Formats: sequence, structure tokens, C-alpha cells
Amino acid sequence: MEGPPRVLQGWSEPLGSTLSHLELGRCAGVPPTILVTVLSHLPLLTNLRLKGAPATSIPTILTCLPNLQILDTEYLPSFRTAQVPPPNQMPTLKSLIVRTNIVDTVGPGKLWTWIKDIVPNPGLEKLKLHAFTMNNSGYICTGAAGKMSSGGTMVSEMFLKKLAKLHGNWLREFDIGGVELTMSDIRYLKTSFAKLELLACAVAVPDVTAIQLMISGARKLHTLKLNVFWIAMNVGKEVLLPNASLAYVEYQKETPFTLEHAIGLMLTPENPKLKTIEIGKHLFYGQWILVEGENERGIPKFEVAASMAEDKWIS
Repeated sequence: MEGPPRVLQGWSEPLGSTLSHLELGRCAGVPPTILVTVLSHLPLLTNLRLKGAPATSIPTILTCLPNLQILDTEYLPSFRTAQVPPPNQMPTLKSLIVRTNIVDTVGPGKLWTWIKDIVPNPGLEKLKLHAFTMNNSGYICTGAAGKMSSGGTMVSEMFLKKLAKLHGNWLREFDIGGVELTMSDIRYLKTSFAKLELLACAVAVPDVTAIQLMISGARKLHTLKLNVFWIAMNVGKEVLLPNASLAYVEYQKETPFTLEHAIGLMLTPENPKLKTIEIGKHLFYGQWILVEGENERGIPKFEVAASMAEDKWIS
């Protein structure tokens, strides 16, 4: 068939003056030039969900959408080199959701560079990564500068620094699921993103005290979701320092995180807004309630409900 696929023909031009939200699925195999042509007719789009487009085509597509604020797309690498437009030709995204399953097989380096390239203008408030990562060695190992990790997929330190430089005054949600940060990375996030409200990642820690130290002072943080690799030895607070020297330490998969730990973290003055904690599949939700007191006056009481987080299909 010559020309654009029939499903993409004829509909975008009439909607160009009104359409603000669009979802395009199953675009795999559609030439990027056709996607660019179709989307160039829709300059008023503010919300786009796009599946099947090669990663190298996304920057060019974004230059056609000056009003776009929310992008939900896949990271599908190709052998072509992406042409990165200058920032003044790109929209200012407020929310970016990226879906990928190649962080282990190809390596995440190009992914972080690509994310940085498509959000060159300050203003990003939400970054969410849906990544299927299974590379886990079963050991805690020390990388550069003595930073401990589980040996799984890690976030580039340079990416975090560039993200903070551009979006430090705006980012509220940083959700990378099962991709790992070091303890030093999390401390860097809490100090570099003053408005951070939600943090979700994997991390290797020796105990609950280490978690408290990592997030202490994140005064806007209300939701913490961690896939934790617990270090199975009594390691002192010195491991939180960048010069800690530890080669290999086995970790335990049991979850030594209890309801009492959750209550303690939520009532810490340094994190006054923290009310939702998810450690692995253990979910804790806290709230203040009024209980009946003397003279029929309500007395505030803090309660935390514990449950198991449900497995959800990615939407």
C-alpha cells in the first residue's frame, strides 16, 4: 500500500482546531514520517499517549506539538541516530511516562540520555518509568565511590544531576519502579528536588534507620515506595557515606519492616507529610482521626492501616 496506512488517513486535519487529547496504539511499523505528518495537524494537543514509535522519532514529533504537557510513550531504540532539536523548538512537558523492557538487554545508558533530550525545558513535574528489569545478582556490591547496590539496573548519576539542574524547582514525582538508586542518590534527590512528593525506586539498605536517614528532611514527601534489598549484616551508619568500603555482602529477602517502623517514619518531624509507605508488597497508610474524649470533645489520634499492595496491570 502506498501512502499512509488507511487508519491514519484523513481524520487529523479536521480535528486540528479542537483536539487536545489523543491515544495512538499499535504504531509499530508505521514510518516515522507518517506519524510526524499526522501529528503536525494537531498543534493543540496537550496530552499524547503513543505506542510503537521508534525512540529516534519522538524528538521530531515533539517539535510539532508546542502545547503538549503530558507524554506517555515507549522507549523503542533503533539503529538510527536521533537528531535532537534545540530546546526552543520543543514543548515544556509537565508529565513524562516512559515504558520499556530493554534496560537489561541493551543497557540503560541511552535511555537516560534520551529522556534528558526530550525534556530540555524546565517545568517537568512528574517522571514515571515502567521498566521490566530482572538483572539482579543476589549480592550487594560496591561501585564507584563505594556506593552500594544490588547489582541490578541503576540510574545514571549524571542523569540525576542534569535532571536536577533543569527541573529541580518543579519535579514532584520521581517513580522509576524497580530500577535502582543508591542511598547517596536518594539523599541527592531529597536535597535537589525541594517539591518532591512521591519517590518510588529500588534501593539496597542495611536497616530501617538507613531509610529514615535517606529521606530525612524531605518535607513535601507524602508517598514512599521502595523495593528494598536488605543487607544481611549489622552495618553501621558509615555505609551511608560515599567513601564506604564494602566489596560483597549477601542480602536477605525477608522484610524486616513492621507497622511500628511505618508509624515511626510517618511521625518523624523531618517528614511531616509522609502518610503512604510501600515496602515491597507491604503497604502502610496513615491518617489522623478524631476519637471520642472527655466532654464530648474529639481527641486526635494517628492510625496506620497495613495491607498487601495489589499487583496491577500496567495502564
